[in-house]
Amino acid sequence: MMQQTVVDDQVGATVDDPPAGGEMRRAEPEQPKEHFSVAMRDPFFYVFCTDDVGELVTALAEAQGKFGDVERLLTARVKSRKGEDSSYTFNYADLAAFIAAVRPALSAAGIAYLQLPLVRPGAITVKTVLLKGNQRIWNFMTVGLFSTDPQIVGSATTYAKRYGFGALLGIAAEFDDDGARASGRQADATD
Repeated sequence: MMQQTVVDDQVGATVDDPPAGGEMRRAEPEQPKEHFSVAMRDPFFYVFCTDDVGELVTALAEAQGKFGDVERLLTARVKSRKGEDSSYTFNYADLAAFIAAVRPALSAAGIAYLQLPLVRPGAITVKTVLLKGNQRIWNFMTVGLFSTDPQIVGSATTYAKRYGFGALLGIAAEFDDDGARASGRQADATD
């Protein structure tokens, strides 16, 4: 049976050619030839790691004990889908607040991070990577796009970065614009 590699919503996957009269089926994500393993996976969110992450996890646990609070200093006003005059507000922390809360502790523990966005038609995926030496843990966060307007792409990218970063580091600010701009609703953030 011939195999082909396709890209699904998050990672490369191998799909077998269908049997005569059958349907295509999605196989497990194909792992790179290096030795990587899936640490945790559910249908919408993936976390991957190198085989040996002992030092990285120990350093991350140490850093997490020193993370500052993620301060919700901004206010968003979201226009409701119920009508032009209907809206609600809430306080939230932007990506900069997340970074400010954790960067000193990550740096002191020798942990670097990268966030790599990939824009495709209809979606943006951000890969967030934690690195310590040759050890890595990473995840993918995908957000749907309803437009290729640069400001909408930027908003969706920031949203994916914030949620991917928070999930990988085990931090949260609880409040956000609930993806309002990324899902086509207007959200005005103010100081």
